[in-house]
Amino acid sequence: MSKVTKKLILVCDEKTEQYANFLRQLISTNDDKDGEIVGVEDGSVDVAVWLDKDYVANKAQLSSKEHVLFFGDSKISRSETSSMKVKYEKYGMRYGWLGKRAMLQVNKDLLTPEDYDGFIELCKKYETEFEKVSIKYLKKNGKAQIAGAGVGGAATGGALGAASATSIAAGGIGAASGLFAGAVLGGIIPIVAIAGAYQGINKIQTMKTVRDQQYRAITVIMYIDGLSEFLEG
Repeated sequence: MSKVTKKLILVCDEKTEQYANFLRQLISTNDDKDGEIVGVEDGSVDVAVWLDKDYVANKAQLSSKEHVLFFGDSKISRSETSSMKVKYEKYGMRYGWLGKRAMLQVNKDLLTPEDYDGFIELCKKYETEFEKVSIKYLKKNGKAQIAGAGVGGAATGGALGAASATSIAAGGIGAASGLFAGAVLGGIIPIVAIAGAYQGINKIQTMKTVRDQQYRAITVIMYIDGLSEFLEG
C-alpha cells in the first residue's frame, strides 16, 4: 500500500522566509531511525513555501483540505490567525492552529535576562544550542531599556536530536566588546556621541540576534512537538 502524502503550504514574508525554508529543510531530512519518527514521518509531507503575495494570488484556488502554516506577524498572517488556538507559548514564542490553518510567531519584545537564560536552557532540551548574548538593562524614565549589550560572534551549531544530523546555526553577528575609544573624528564629533551611536547599533544587533534564535528554536520545537498533530487534523 502506497504512503499517503500530505501537502503543507508555508506562508511567510521576506523577514520570515528563511525560517519557512528552515522548516521545509527539517521536514525533508531523513531523520527517522529504528522505527522512531522524528517530527513527521520521512517522505510523508510535500512542502511548498509561498510569500504573502503568492498566497493572496492563489487563495481562491486553495482547497479547505490543504494544511497552511503562517509564519510571523504580517498583515496577511494577522488576518488569518487571530482566531487560532495557541497550542504552545513560552519565552516570546508561540504556535497554534484551528482546523487546517496554523501559525508560528515570535513577539517583538526582547526577553529579560532571566527569561533569556531559561530560553537557552530550553533549547538544550532540544539539543539546539546558540551562543549566548549578553542582555543588560538600564532604567530610563522609570522603564527598563536595553543598554549596549554585547553580541557573540559565530554561533555554535546544534544537533536537532539524537536521530537527526541537522545542524542549526544561529547566524552570529560580530561586535566589539567595548565602546569606541581614542580619536575624535576631525575634532567635530564628541566621544560621547560616538559611544552612544555604538550602543544603539549594539542594541539593534542584540535584538536581531535573539529574535533569530527564537524563530529558529520555535521552528524546531513545532517540528518536533506539534507539526505531526497539526497535520493529523
